Amino acid sequence: MGKCDNEGELQERLEKMRSHWSNRTLIIQEYIDIDEEYSISGLCLNQKVILPALLKRLYVGKHERGVTIVGKLVPLEENIPFTDQIRSFLKSLHYTGLFCIDLVRSKNYIYFSEINLRSAGSLYGYVKAGANLPSVFVKNLLEIPWEETETQVTYGKTFFYDKVGWEDLILGLCTKKDFNQYLKTSDYTFMRDDDDPRPGKMLYAELNHRYRVQQIQRRFPILSKISSAMFIFIFPLFLSGYWFI
Repeated sequence: MGKCDNEGELQERLEKMRSHWSNRTLIIQEYIDIDEEYSISGLCLNQKVILPALLKRLYVGKHERGVTIVGKLVPLEENIPFTDQIRSFLKSLHYTGLFCIDLVRSKNYIYFSEINLRSAGSLYGYVKAGANLPSVFVKNLLEIPWEETETQVTYGKTFFYDKVGWEDLILGLCTKKDFNQYLKTSDYTFMRDDDDPRPGKMLYAELNHRYRVQQIQRRFPILSKISSAMFIFIFPLFLSGYWFI
């Protein structure tokens, strides 16, 4: 993938690629500067479409491009003026199941970037805010009654998708200050839960260890090479039983 700033640069890039990959097919699209990113997770029950809220992406992953790191749930109708058209489109599919629609705002326009007839990774943000859509989906399949309150969220809740945040931190794509800011601005995280704290603590301990190892390797590359050499040459001796003092 590459970005060209003008038509001449695009033509030059295509000519260079022709000599190396003349048998390949390319997709060329207009580049859009993104001002804001949104996501709509919901549930279709054939002709009943449930749209609890609009997810506004405050921070987006760099390693997992486009995946929300920090998101905030806001009223859908107040921010997206064509909600009725979205509902009509989904009803026309006669679909039953979870879905996710990704949008971007560029200047005064809103563009659809993805429409996925599946659950989104950020759906847990809706669940933690009160709209347990997977539960309602299962109840509907089993013909078990459910309440409308089960599909309603508390607006203004901000979540931290900490798995994605940790990946950026470990790979050096965000700073420790950024990571702490993600935590500070969030009402809850995906990987830690007060109701069941032990798995979250264990995961954070493992991720923190990986982060410290990466920091040592970046700051002291010579030590990293020495430790690798010791593992390569000494460990086989240990296995074979040949030891000397």
